[in-house]
Amino acid sequence: MKWLVTLLSGFLLGAPQVAADPLTCNQPETACVLDAAWSAALLLPEEKRLRLSTAFLEVAALSDNADLIEKWENRFDRRASDVPVYADYGGQVA
Repeated sequence: MKWLVTLLSGFLLGAPQVAADPLTCNQPETACVLDAAWSAALLLPEEKRLRLSTAFLEVAALSDNADLIEKWENRFDRRASDVPVYADYGGQVA
C-alpha cells in the first residue's frame, strides 16, 4: 500500500505543472464572441456559413460598435441595415 501512495505522490508532485494560457482578447466582448464563433463556423460548409451571415451581422448591429459592424459588413460584403428586424417575441409574450 505504501508503494502505491508513494507512486501516486510522485506522479502528482513530479508531474509538470500545466498552466492554462488564458485566452486574451483586447477587444469588446461582442467582438471576441463573434470572432470565436466565426472560428468555429469555419469548419462548416460554405453554404451554412452564408446562412449564418445574417445572425453575425445582427449581433454586430446590436453591439452599436461602428468598427465591429464595419468589420462584419466587409467580411460578408453585406450591409447590417439589410438584416431583417424581427419583433421582440419575449416582450410580446410577456
